[in-house]
Amino acid sequence: MSDDNYKEIRHRVERLYNARKDIFIHTAVFVIINVMMWFAWAFTDLKIHFSMVWPLLVSGGWGAGYIGHLIDYLMKEASEKAVQREIERERAWRAGTLDEKPKREEFARLSADGELEIVRYDDDDDEDDEREYRRRQRRA
Repeated sequence: MSDDNYKEIRHRVERLYNARKDIFIHTAVFVIINVMMWFAWAFTDLKIHFSMVWPLLVSGGWGAGYIGHLIDYLMKEASEKAVQREIERERAWRAGTLDEKPKREEFARLSADGELEIVRYDDDDDEDDEREYRRRQRRA
C-alpha cells in the first residue's frame, strides 16, 4: 500500500471515528445537563420565581440542535457507505469481475385459463416464446 493511499484511508477512517465520538459526547452532555436542569427546576424554588417551565425552552432548543447533529452524522455515515460500495463496484467493473444479473432471465404471465405461469428465457428461443405469448393473447 502506498504512503498516499494509507494517509487517505487513515484520514477517512479518523473522520468517521471522530464524528462518531462527537455524537456520543454530544449525547452524554445533552442528557446530563438536561437531567440537572430539570432536577434544579423541580426541586428548587426556581419554579416559583418564573411563571414558565424554563428547562423546556433550553431542552427544546438544544434538542433541535442535537437532532440536526445526529442527522448530519447519520447522513455522513450512510453516504460514506454508499461511496465505498460504488468504489468497490467500479473496481470490480474495471477488473472485469462484476457479476451483473442477466436481464429478463424469467418472468411471470397469465396463461389462457387465467393461471400464473413462469416463463424462462433462453437466448436461442426468445422469438418463439414471444410468438407463443402473442398467439395466446389473441386467443384469450
